[in-house]
Amino acid sequence: MQTFLRFLLVALFCSLRYGLVVTQSNCSCGFGKQGNVGNVNGFPMMAALLDLQSYKIKCGGVIIDKRYVLTAAHCLGGQTPSTLAVAVGENDVNTPFNTSAAAFHRIEQFIIHPLYSSLNYDYDIALLRLNKSLEFSHRVGPVCLPFKFKNTTMPGSNLTILGWGTQDVSGGPTFNVLRKVYGHMIEQDACRVNVPSLTNTQFCTNTPGDDACQFGFGGPLLYADKETGAFFNIGIFSSGHVCANNDQPGVNTRVPPLLDWIVVNSPDADYCPLQ
Repeated sequence: MQTFLRFLLVALFCSLRYGLVVTQSNCSCGFGKQGNVGNVNGFPMMAALLDLQSYKIKCGGVIIDKRYVLTAAHCLGGQTPSTLAVAVGENDVNTPFNTSAAAFHRIEQFIIHPLYSSLNYDYDIALLRLNKSLEFSHRVGPVCLPFKFKNTTMPGSNLTILGWGTQDVSGGPTFNVLRKVYGHMIEQDACRVNVPSLTNTQFCTNTPGDDACQFGFGGPLLYADKETGAFFNIGIFSSGHVCANNDQPGVNTRVPPLLDWIVVNSPDADYCPLQ
């Protein structure tokens, strides 16, 4: 009886703190293989936004629930839900449906943060509500939302950046296969030396040996929890600036302070409050 009461108290705490109702005690999120992007099992939470006119990838995104994908607000400029689709379970976009997990989903609604600014890319975050639920498996599944990191800034953390972006800093052909780079989170004051417009809902990364701009906007910046190995979506690749280098770091949307907005605007979602 005491164990059951303890579970009820934890569920009530989570619902009050995060706006969530815990419907299962064995929920799973953030699973994948830290060292591998050569197949869709590596990062099952990855999604791609497809332009239905050109049939090319416009931006990246990340699965956070069976009906919701998180991306950058600026990726939706000039678009409507009928002009984009979401692809999941893909790795090599040059050969669509190259795995049994690959699927395309239409978008029902754009939910763009009301404070989004195209001037400095502040609050560059948006939810995509899909027209039907995704089928989760070991190849398609949600990232963990960073509830446990809500009150931390995590300077110095090493993050994984994913995408199918351009192969050259000046544009050009895109990668067919999902790629990754490792980014290092820079302390806020240090970044403001080069990015004076940096806000508290943004953070900077540098990517020694790689250019973050080679990868698709809207994709996730993932933190691998040292205790569990689960991937948490700490940021969204935004950057209205040039490619990341020592003088001009990449700028990203910080997800933890925007969790309340995410939860309020996805009331039918079933998030896993992994701690």
